[in-house]
Amino acid sequence: MGPSLSITFQNLPEHSDAQSTDTGRSMVSPSLTNESEINLDQTSFFYATASGDQTYEAIDSHMHMDRTSRSLKRSVPLRTLEEVKSLIQPLRPKIRVDLKGVVAVYCDPDTYPINVPTSEGVKVAVGFHPKKAKLFDVTRERLFSSLVLSPDVAALGEVGFDLTEPRDTWDRQLEVLRKVLSWCSVSKPLILHIRGSHWETFNPYLRVFELVKGFCGKLQPIHLHCFGGSVADVQGWAEFFENCYFGFTGSVKHFSADQLEGLKCVPLSRILLETDSPYLVPDSRLAVNTPAYLGDVGRLVAQRKEVELPVLMRHALNNTRKLYKFD
Repeated sequence: MGPSLSITFQNLPEHSDAQSTDTGRSMVSPSLTNESEINLDQTSFFYATASGDQTYEAIDSHMHMDRTSRSLKRSVPLRTLEEVKSLIQPLRPKIRVDLKGVVAVYCDPDTYPINVPTSEGVKVAVGFHPKKAKLFDVTRERLFSSLVLSPDVAALGEVGFDLTEPRDTWDRQLEVLRKVLSWCSVSKPLILHIRGSHWETFNPYLRVFELVKGFCGKLQPIHLHCFGGSVADVQGWAEFFENCYFGFTGSVKHFSADQLEGLKCVPLSRILLETDSPYLVPDSRLAVNTPAYLGDVGRLVAQRKEVELPVLMRHALNNTRKLYKFD
């Protein structure tokens, strides 16, 4: 056994889209509520550092152009891949990527694009975030449906169910989810936001699974965004929906034991990498995440999944190309 390393992790900053990833309690385990040290064996870092000098072709399978623009206080919102790539990074990424594309997710009705970005390397998704469920009305539904039906929109989402919101919003969230699922098409991936704790009343992954089965066939392409489920959750979704993919972010560094086993059992042929920019920074020194740090997300996922980084990056790239039909 190699020498021990002492690594310091910081709690993630608060933000409106922070994920509750622990299937038992919350995103940050009790031992990480405050800054604390974790001892990891030297050999566990082979997967994360063996190819640190390489540059990997990559596609960020989930980022928010509108929210990232707002977080960076840009007067003109991001619209093109070149604009995303030109963002100045306050810290040099540990793992360099040659960004070939992004999936730009618009899920806030008040910031839907008037003109859908159509630049090369950008695939647009339009959804209705479960935390915005109270805003769903006839007018916004018409706008949402008109965008989802546009040939310039590649995916529906993110939509879903978030148990981190107050309990009195849950029924409304599910009501809105049923309505937006009626617009699903096998020609466009469905991006699902599912968050919450198994100990709270029921398993949200199972609840949404049963709901989606009522609207979508087995061939429906599905992206489980920022996945944090268990082995049973992976098996249920993957076995029923043969085109279901599992997206992972920097939040894997806070995974519980059950979530870690879930990550490990996801086949490489079903795995995606996401920054969820501007959220879920892979380094606590960053205030805003961007797609430039997708390689650092990959580094964390490779370490926790115990696979070689080049293998993970290659599979994630190919899976994203396949799911979102990048040329």
